[in-house]
Amino acid sequence: MKKITAVLLLLITTYGYSEPYTKEKSIVCADTTTALESLIKVYKEKPIWVGVDQQQNKFVLVTNKETGTWTFLQFNDKAACALGTGVAYEIVYTGPII
Repeated sequence: MKKITAVLLLLITTYGYSEPYTKEKSIVCADTTTALESLIKVYKEKPIWVGVDQQQNKFVLVTNKETGTWTFLQFNDKAACALGTGVAYEIVYTGPII
């Protein structure tokens, strides 16, 4: 009975923490051509993934294998905004290369 009570208590207390929430975050935007050229020329990052969501927003992940840097952009014809950047990444997909 103590184990059941402990599990129920754990489920009840963690439920509140699993609720979605919003967070404000500053993002940097620039002209799409300028942003992509800068990432390619200055940081030597190359696109490894491109996606489009249901609202037709475009996204690209660019990385530099040698330095480990990466940038995740949301973009359209006019502007590109960096949603995230970093200095280390790991490819976790181990399936066949297409």
